[in-house]
Amino acid sequence: VLEAMALERPVVASALPTVREAIGDHAAVLVAVGDATALADALELALTTDNTASGGAVRHRFDSLFAPGPVAARLAALYRDAVGASRWSRIHAT
Repeated sequence: VLEAMALERPVVASALPTVREAIGDHAAVLVAVGDATALADALELALTTDNTASGGAVRHRFDSLFAPGPVAARLAALYRDAVGASRWSRIHAT
């Protein structure tokens, strides 16, 4: 899913909570788990539809949430919260 988002490609995936969280309300075709017919139909739709307009929105979501910079910032904030701001300042200063 993330690779497709980064490359501005259509996302076709199982309708799992983690996939919904990653893609948000952006262009994706989500199908029921185990429904091979729906998966085949969704793949055909993705391959035959112009997804140019939605690709930019998906890429923007990827850049803002999953690119290295935002991920590193959230991870640093998590560590800072875990060790406490004053201790974080001492550790980060050295």
